Amino acid sequence: MSRDRAGHRDVIVTHGTNVWLIKEHEINPFKSVGFAAKMKGVKEDDTPLPDFGLRPIPEDMLADGLEAEGDPSTFLRMLKEVLKQEPVSLSQAMGSTILQGPIMYSPKPLDLISRRSRELDVKLKNELERMLMRKYPQTIIPYM
Repeated sequence: MSRDRAGHRDVIVTHGTNVWLIKEHEINPFKSVGFAAKMKGVKEDDTPLPDFGLRPIPEDMLADGLEAEGDPSTFLRMLKEVLKQEPVSLSQAMGSTILQGPIMYSPKPLDLISRRSRELDVKLKNELERMLMRKYPQTIIPYM
């Protein structure tokens, strides 16, 4: 998960063969709103549930994932490779992207999946901003 340029939170949730893309905006510390879409085309694969912990993702693995655009299962294969590693301590977790348990913090998580996910991200962002303008304009219009 991460935040986009507009401050919206991007979250990718995986469970088995299901992948959801979520774009949300925090209205206040107790309420957030957003939109989500389920990705199709992820192939089934039996993988044991991961242990919680920190696992750095090597830069070359990220680069390989970015080059394999258009295949949602590429992201899951990369994720499974990282989950095979033993968790490390916070002082040993080095790199720009680190997997924490089932939660990954990345500067651009949607780029890890595919070009189609970026198109979906734009659609989700547009829908979220339309809803924010309609229901919560104070969250995106600067005060004067």
